[in-house]
Amino acid sequence: MFGFFRKDPAKFLKSATAHREAGRLDKAINDLIEAYRAISKGDVCYPVETYLRLPLYLQEANRPDEAWSQFWSILQQGFHLMPRDSCLVPMFHSTIYDRMRLFLQRQGAPLLACCYGVGSRYATALGFYRQKRVDELLAILDVDSEREMVTKMLKKAKATEKVDAILSVTAPFRKKIATTEPIQVIYAVCNSQQLSPQYNASSS
Repeated sequence: MFGFFRKDPAKFLKSATAHREAGRLDKAINDLIEAYRAISKGDVCYPVETYLRLPLYLQEANRPDEAWSQFWSILQQGFHLMPRDSCLVPMFHSTIYDRMRLFLQRQGAPLLACCYGVGSRYATALGFYRQKRVDELLAILDVDSEREMVTKMLKKAKATEKVDAILSVTAPFRKKIATTEPIQVIYAVCNSQQLSPQYNASSS
């Protein structure tokens, strides 16, 4: 009988969208948090993109450190009823890392964004490997394809001369994708560029 009084997450999600479009970001953020609370009490699994709305809204509200913390919270803790299948988790991580890349680009940290973009690519590769999607795996591990993607991201940082250095760092991971953790790739690329893998608004 208590289920009758349960709040509807969809209403909060819709309200959050309306508030954001009207520029009422604090209200949008509050409604998103209420939506997540309601979701956590139900038996419906929402896609990871639903949870990635909060860091986006926080960034738009000029609260980047909170947004960054939220990304890491989703990475480390997952989300309500998230499938824990080892074939799927890398795909969730790929999506999260890619949103972190976009966040960093918008925050004016394009080189660090490139590191997370590479991590997203390797998370997808790991997912393809575990799902035995051989053709797609070979395509994403192709060095020329990776060079093209990395060069495109480095153009935003005006640092295309760094492409060979980054590809030399990722080469060992390409050869042992079965045992690669994408966060290791991110940290390795960051280290090669003398970057902290953690974003800090005060240092940007």
